[in-house]
Amino acid sequence: MLDLRKPFTLLFHPVKAVEEILGQEISFKEPSLIIFVIGLFGGLSGYVVVQNISRFFEPRIRVFMAVGGYLAILSGIVTSFLVWIGFTVVLHLLALAFKGRNGLKRFLQLVGLSFTPQIISSFLGFLFVCFYFPELSVTVPINFTSIRLIQENLQRTGVFVYSRVIGRLMFFWSLVLCGICVKKNYGVSNKRAAAIVLIPTLLYFAITFLLF
Repeated sequence: MLDLRKPFTLLFHPVKAVEEILGQEISFKEPSLIIFVIGLFGGLSGYVVVQNISRFFEPRIRVFMAVGGYLAILSGIVTSFLVWIGFTVVLHLLALAFKGRNGLKRFLQLVGLSFTPQIISSFLGFLFVCFYFPELSVTVPINFTSIRLIQENLQRTGVFVYSRVIGRLMFFWSLVLCGICVKKNYGVSNKRAAAIVLIPTLLYFAITFLLF
């Protein structure tokens, strides 16, 4: 049976919540639901974008884009689970390098629960595309260049900026929760827990900045 008190307690009383979870049996029901919801909203956002842009293409191309919309939903969910597992494994290996002790299975549960704040940012992103893209009008031929221009203009809108700020705050909140989970699960110091979480995060942002 699902115990939704776990993620909500972790949000506002993280230390107490993690200590209680460590004394219970391992369960992936709640973290799996959290990851699924995050991926679902992300995938639905992609679906809405694809479906609304497809109306500017020829009918024969719309058929393929319709399939692409459903693939976006599936991709969002699958990617969300892959990120969860991948991020957990990376943090686990770093924790072991920093002399941490405890198993990966328990930590996978804790990391999944610590992603709870990102439900908010994922949901806001979904609402944003639902309200913005149905009103989208294009006065130039649609191609990859014009789609890029649409994306650039979209990123300048006030609503997008606010959505992005909230998304960054939720991401930071999740990182803090991950740090607490690392400390409690592996028995490392605050400094080592912070280093374990920040090293892959900063590396990810550095690579993203260099590539894009």
